[in-house]
Amino acid sequence: MIEEQLLPSYDVSDGVAVVVQADAPRTWDALLEVDLIELGRRRPLIGMLGALRALPELVGQLVHGEPPSRAPERITLRDMSALPREDGGWVLLSERSGRFRRRDLRG
Repeated sequence: MIEEQLLPSYDVSDGVAVVVQADAPRTWDALLEVDLIELGRRRPLIGMLGALRALPELVGQLVHGEPPSRAPERITLRDMSALPREDGGWVLLSERSGRFRRRDLRG
């Protein structure tokens, strides 16, 4: 499995499962297109975590006398992986088009 290739040895693991009525490619695309700004509005804890993540950049701008960057109207996980890391982008570790495998999540 890809997680074993990327991280063969680890100290902590966690698993989360949600059953949806869609095939794997459609589910993956939907996950990458979730609007994180809207999600933060609907789920205050997620909004606070997003604001906390942006706080160092905001403080750095203010300390250097720069105006704060305008917050995006919408941002998705796909958008975050397209940004350069130095601009706060996330690194997509792996994506294999059309290669999905069913897995029994019951243990």
